[in-house]
Amino acid sequence: MNIKLTPWEKRNLNVESSVEFYIGHDERWNDIYAELLSHDEQYQVMHIASGNTDVLMNAPREGFLPVEMNIQLSRKLSEIQLPRIYTRFAPHISCNISTEDERKYLLDTISEGTIFSTDKVALDPIFGVEFAGRRYSLWTQDVLNQGAELLSMKYKEKIAAFDVLIDKGNGVCEAFLGGTLPEFRNSGLGFLAIYFITKYASEKGFKRIITGVSSNNIPILKLHEMFGYGVDSVSYCLIKHC
Repeated sequence: MNIKLTPWEKRNLNVESSVEFYIGHDERWNDIYAELLSHDEQYQVMHIASGNTDVLMNAPREGFLPVEMNIQLSRKLSEIQLPRIYTRFAPHISCNISTEDERKYLLDTISEGTIFSTDKVALDPIFGVEFAGRRYSLWTQDVLNQGAELLSMKYKEKIAAFDVLIDKGNGVCEAFLGGTLPEFRNSGLGFLAIYFITKYASEKGFKRIITGVSSNNIPILKLHEMFGYGVDSVSYCLIKHC
């Protein structure tokens, strides 16, 4: 079991202490139980490799409750084509690295809590969508300060979606966080972030792109599959408040 203290969640989620546990496929509950009991952090997150039902079925007895499954996806990068179903949008869509004004606008919009509603923080009654928005906005600011790129995806010159790209090294990049702005949610433009981040990464010479999707957001998973992404791994995610 790997254990990671997450002190930044005090700023993001207003919790005094927090920790994440990463549990592999072959680890048994009896082997990790004593270590788990030694932790009393206010907010605890447990990631369990898929198929490890021994830990999955025992964890709720100690207050860990399942909230989602984390699905890790990737795609080898080559020339990307816009699926025919979306070609009607082609004359009206564009993408650029965000300007300073666009960056501020996007970070402010993310922080409002109106974009992300399906992840473990948004669905947690202790936190909710407002905390999720705050957390993602602050987290995005952190990775941008570390060199990540923020892309603005536009429809008729108006920002409709965004995505954040992180260079992971060795020809691999990560689509860290992307989404469609609330006013475009039912416009059919949900594909923009996935299409443009993949296209941009390919044009920059990356060989592979990775990303993650919550099992609570099946439409986004289907869109990734449409654009050639495949599942690499799945893990159960459980949360506990002490």
